[in-house]
Amino acid sequence: DPKQALYAIDELARQGDYREAHAVLEQTLAKDPAADLQRVRMSLMLAAGQNALAQKTYARTADDPAAKDLDLYLAARLLSPTERLPFLEAALRRYPESPWLSWLYGRTLDRSGNSAGATAAYAIAANTDNPVAGYAVLGEVTALLHLRRYKEAFSIGEAYLRDPQQVDSAVSLANLATVTSSPMV
Repeated sequence: DPKQALYAIDELARQGDYREAHAVLEQTLAKDPAADLQRVRMSLMLAAGQNALAQKTYARTADDPAAKDLDLYLAARLLSPTERLPFLEAALRRYPESPWLSWLYGRTLDRSGNSAGATAAYAIAANTDNPVAGYAVLGEVTALLHLRRYKEAFSIGEAYLRDPQQVDSAVSLANLATVTSSPMV
């Protein structure tokens, strides 16, 4: 099961056993080359100092005709923020509805101070069933908070975080209510 493997990989990496984490990851990838596993694989390579291997495995140009949106997302993660923005803009011209590319574009814009531009990119990624949708919702809320658009931030955050089964969600919702001065009902 890929989810169970992710937990094991995470725990091994936390313990500094990158070799074993990598072995478990490669076994799991052989059975299921899921996007989340690809992201973890790249992160593991970079954490273990295998930058050259990460470049060899994931580097692409934005106009690579064989590259899918996930390939371009992974390639963009290897770039510096100044290189990443033009790369993502070119990739988004090819895949304008890509949740992977939209989320990373929103994150890159927000971190460079363009929170207004980030909200639109995050909204595209948030309205999907893609694994990055949750990150996109939280990114959109953060960008709206940067813009001091508190009502919108609370409305979006409340809709996402209102899950009574999740303690972290309840705490996050309470924090969001405090920051936005919104009443929790």
